[in-house]
Amino acid sequence: MTEQEVHLVLASADPVRVYAALFLAIGAKQGGAKRVTIATCLLGRGPGTTWDFVSKGGADKISLPGAPPLSRFINDALKAGVEISACGPSKDFLRQAGVTPEVVENGIAIEDMEAFLSRAMQAASKGGLVLFI
Repeated sequence: MTEQEVHLVLASADPVRVYAALFLAIGAKQGGAKRVTIATCLLGRGPGTTWDFVSKGGADKISLPGAPPLSRFINDALKAGVEISACGPSKDFLRQAGVTPEVVENGIAIEDMEAFLSRAMQAASKGGLVLFI
């Protein structure tokens, strides 16, 4: 197993990009990456935001033509050991926006950007990847 880490920042709610982030994350984990994370940038809550991806039942409503619902790939990613988080500028921002453990999909963590960047920058200094999608 490699010591390499892969940290993905999902800054788009475009379903093509969301599926791509999950495909990359699952592939990296199956390829032996030590740690793989996806941080969804939550700058708002509602239709057309990454909120659709992390909210309970939201991923069931997203699919691409000919592809299974996004929720299937989220479950596959979580089972593979990919860490997924609803990530915002701060925990206060997330709390004020109503982002709580009760409203995000099971298995998805809630974190602020400082925590994500701390991990990602440390991994990058050791040869890990940080990708923005």
